[in-house]
Amino acid sequence: MHTDLQRLYCELGVEQSYGKSAHILAAFSNGKRAINNHQRIHKMVQTVAEAVAKQENEKPEIKADTLVAQVDGGYVHDWEQRGHHYEVMVGKIYKPESIKNKGKNRTQIINKHCAASAKKDKQATMKQRFLSAALSEGLTAETTVTALSDGARNCWSILRELEKYGLSATYILDWFHIGKKLKTLEHCLPMDIKAPLAEIKKALWKGKTEDALLQLQAINKEPLEKKASKRLDGFYHYIANNAAYVVNYNERHHAHLPYTTHVVESTVEHVLNARCRKKQKMQWSRVGIDNVLQLRVAIVNQQWPSVWNTFIENHYKLAA
Repeated sequence: MHTDLQRLYCELGVEQSYGKSAHILAAFSNGKRAINNHQRIHKMVQTVAEAVAKQENEKPEIKADTLVAQVDGGYVHDWEQRGHHYEVMVGKIYKPESIKNKGKNRTQIINKHCAASAKKDKQATMKQRFLSAALSEGLTAETTVTALSDGARNCWSILRELEKYGLSATYILDWFHIGKKLKTLEHCLPMDIKAPLAEIKKALWKGKTEDALLQLQAINKEPLEKKASKRLDGFYHYIANNAAYVVNYNERHHAHLPYTTHVVESTVEHVLNARCRKKQKMQWSRVGIDNVLQLRVAIVNQQWPSVWNTFIENHYKLAA
């Protein structure tokens, strides 16, 4: 099989379902060909992904003074346990100057390194891949890192892996997620409690965690519906569990320092959901989705041409 067709298999297979990729190839060929079936596309993605996992990332010549790191999780439907789903971890790391304004409140990160893992190994693979992505972006022991998360323990655990490189980082509970939870809470609370909720938001915006927690406790003493009380209690524990990561967002905003992920595209949406859309109800094995993610990450990182060339060179060496 020609290498150009093999590469096309991979590029189609990580953007479309394997079945749809086979239909696209049939359209290119003006008819179905036995060779262009979804099993071959699947096998090719698997073969290249396994080879990519063994390749070492290139180290940049220019070291980074500052980096922003983000980790989040997304869910996919489980192939092995029907009706269940599992979490896939995705992260990205980039230089602040890589964020470019696209107009109409839209921004884009023009250069970044992403990492992803679906393996069930207590995040060991994800931590290794994320550290490798950080080193590829120019991480050194002298780099200043801002680490953002939605507050999940596994996300903080992955971000703290960067400390093993000998640096200290500023960990921040993402303001975007705080705002989303507050908005959800606002919808289920009665009108007379919405004013105190606004005060709680102001307190959190200025990093006054204790004030916010005390006000939340006071509200929860009011007679509330079970659903509202449960949501309020959940938000209280969310802030309490992440109190160490609540900062003065107001100061960071005016100092033009990162404190939220809403200014950039969602990594989970870009790397994971764009191929495994929830509406499609696709079911995945951990190995299958992990293979797809490794190739998608290579494309997002703008490393795909060099990754493919390395794969072909090694493939011919083995054949010889």
